[in-house]
Amino acid sequence: MNNRRDILKLALSLPLISPLLATSKSSTISVNGLKKGLKFGFLPIADHLLISAQGYFTNPGYNLVPIKFSAWSDLAEAFKAKAIDLAFILAPIALELRAQKTPIKALARAHSDGSSLNVRLDSKISNFSELKGARIAVPSRFSSQYFLLDRILHSQGLSLKDIKPIDMSPPEMQAALFHKSIDAFIVAEPFGVISNLRGISRTLVYSKDVYPNHSCCLLCARSEILDSTLLESLKVALLKARMHLLPNKIGQKDSIINLVLDKHLTRFDDLALKKEHLVELKDFIVREKLSRNIKNLNIDDFMEDII
Repeated sequence: MNNRRDILKLALSLPLISPLLATSKSSTISVNGLKKGLKFGFLPIADHLLISAQGYFTNPGYNLVPIKFSAWSDLAEAFKAKAIDLAFILAPIALELRAQKTPIKALARAHSDGSSLNVRLDSKISNFSELKGARIAVPSRFSSQYFLLDRILHSQGLSLKDIKPIDMSPPEMQAALFHKSIDAFIVAEPFGVISNLRGISRTLVYSKDVYPNHSCCLLCARSEILDSTLLESLKVALLKARMHLLPNKIGQKDSIINLVLDKHLTRFDDLALKKEHLVELKDFIVREKLSRNIKNLNIDDFMEDII
């Protein structure tokens, strides 16, 4: 693979592997009898396979085994059940897992920005104030997108109580919009771009224009597998992957990659954890009474910044 288009195409095309196939007691598996395989959970979002797709991860004891999920809830349950070791996961879900005593640590941001609010192509909704009463799909109430939606609504004097949020897996959103089961959806790319290119939707706003450099997904790992060697391997892999993204692409540009990466809808230049962002997300979850567990969560104990 020699360009960014290949990375995203691989991430989108890998077969779905059910978490039920994972071992119940330990998620590490032998690879060729030499190294243990660290199961790495992800959803098919632009950046989520960078480390393993490019072969940047090298470690004397481990290989990465990518496992594709179609829903955040399934990935979260796999983390809780020790069916995966690492994951790119929505920051609010990671906070809730930690608050539930799941022994995970946040190591880095997977990216910043990278979401969009989309309405049907023929929708009469043209500004935020017209979202009142709309049925809006979100990946989860424990998602960065739900937090961003709240921010969008508040800019017009509205709140989440003024719309009808519907939890929905990202791959299902464009079909639901096409069949008019929902009026809008907010999601991470490339799902919005794909829906737009298919003539199903148009973007009302990109998250980078609502909250520049906001956190979305985090790289998290189970605490018990972490040691200095593994942390360094992950750091090097992330930084090399990031550097691969920054130069100009070579070759024919794919329309999806062009929109997501060349227009900087998703950013990779700052992968360091942002404590203030995590505190904001925690406060939002508490304010909206989404969790009974998270109020006393210590953000500092959750963070193990490797960047």
